[in-house]
Amino acid sequence: MKKYYIILIAFLGCLGLQAKDMTGLKIYINPGHGGYDSDDRNVAVYPYAQGDTLGFWESSSNLHKGLMLRELLQEQGATVAMSRVLNRTEDDRGLETIGREASEWEADLFFSIHSNATGTSRRDNFPMMLFRGYTENPVKPEDKVAAKILFKHLIENQVTYWTQTEEYVVGDFDFYPDWNNAGLGVLRKLTVTGFLSEGSYHDYVPETYRLLNMDYKWMEAWHFTKAVMEYFDTEGFTTGNIAGVIYDSRMTRTESYVQHGRDKQVPLCGATVTLLPNNITYTTDNLYNGVYMFKNLAPGNYQLKIAAENHYDRTIDVTVTANTISYANVAMDRVRNTAPEVISYSPVMENETDSINCTTPIVLNFNWDMDTESVQKAFSIDPPVEGNITFEDSQYRMVFTPTRPYEVATLYTVKLDKSAKHPGNMSMAEDFSFTFLTQGRNQLKLLAASPSEGAVLHYPKPTIEVRFDNVLDPVNIRDLIKLQDSEGNDVSINLRSAKYN
Repeated sequence: MKKYYIILIAFLGCLGLQAKDMTGLKIYINPGHGGYDSDDRNVAVYPYAQGDTLGFWESSSNLHKGLMLRELLQEQGATVAMSRVLNRTEDDRGLETIGREASEWEADLFFSIHSNATGTSRRDNFPMMLFRGYTENPVKPEDKVAAKILFKHLIENQVTYWTQTEEYVVGDFDFYPDWNNAGLGVLRKLTVTGFLSEGSYHDYVPETYRLLNMDYKWMEAWHFTKAVMEYFDTEGFTTGNIAGVIYDSRMTRTESYVQHGRDKQVPLCGATVTLLPNNITYTTDNLYNGVYMFKNLAPGNYQLKIAAENHYDRTIDVTVTANTISYANVAMDRVRNTAPEVISYSPVMENETDSINCTTPIVLNFNWDMDTESVQKAFSIDPPVEGNITFEDSQYRMVFTPTRPYEVATLYTVKLDKSAKHPGNMSMAEDFSFTFLTQGRNQLKLLAASPSEGAVLHYPKPTIEVRFDNVLDPVNIRDLIKLQDSEGNDVSINLRSAKYN
């Protein structure tokens, strides 16, 4: 009997050492929206036209994430139900019906998967979790606990660019104060633990392009799975992953849409990333995101060999750890195999008798993006002029703006010494120079002003008028108008009523 007792204790000890999987857990997934309908959100980005179902739609993006999340959870032993598995009009179901269905199924956890939109020119990008109730007083406290765990995992994503990383987990009563505590429809009838996730902002265009990449969406599903593992204290993944973005080290996007941080750099389409020693190759897609990913890798040390057209190859070391994503965003240097040269410039005199406005900036356009420090050292004007040098168009253009107007009727010589070079450390073959003659005036002449100096006015809203001998440059002219009292204090004036020229 004693021997049997010892064996039983040992057996129970072995059970205690085994990490539990998700067997027995019931997870309900609601991919938000559905069916390319009026409540769906379509962001038209090149090459897709507005309304093209191959482009970005929140409904299809949410569904992709949901289906991949289901697969990951089922691999861990969970039982999964979904509010929809297709993207048709009939799949756009009633929100309260979905919440009631998850509750009647007695789900252990409910996810409503969405992405966000500012609808403004600001174009932010960060995750946001919404649960039912007030932020400091949730209807079900566990909703907030689970939401905070998911936020923590989503914010780990280093492939995207977050405009803020502070935790954003709020109650829907606070987030929608004008709804009289109605809250989100999908949470109203939900009695089990659950919340709504806004994983990122799909109207931030660099993120829109990333959300067109299936592996990028898989990453979000993977982070959802990690959140389930933590919340229910189940075993983690025994494998790891590598992910990142391939982009040009200096070239910046020329598109007009808002870009933040690293997203200003040009992502490289068609770049190949080879994983060694596995010798597996991933080619970045043609949708302007530069995303690559290697999934389910055994823990250990790896190398990535990156190749992109017109760029130098790079090889980097990456260590994979179980239950994590190892991020490696790689900046690629362009191959610059010819000497830099000035291909155009301004100002240019039309003929020998022509002259240039005394406030005209000097612009040099190059055949390569330039090393800015060497260009600034090589640049000079004779006679000397104080001013500021800036660079545009990914350092292909240098602009010199004089601090004060040039001297009148003066011949200036602009020179760029051949020491100016591009980042490939190749200098210009020869010096570059040109001349221009300034006009006979470099400032406006004040002709008259009203009221006259020293005048005393008794009007409640006096009109101030100033006349010059030439038309004014309207750019930022309102910023230059100030009114001060006798002690030098600024006086408020209505500049919207200012008229000029």
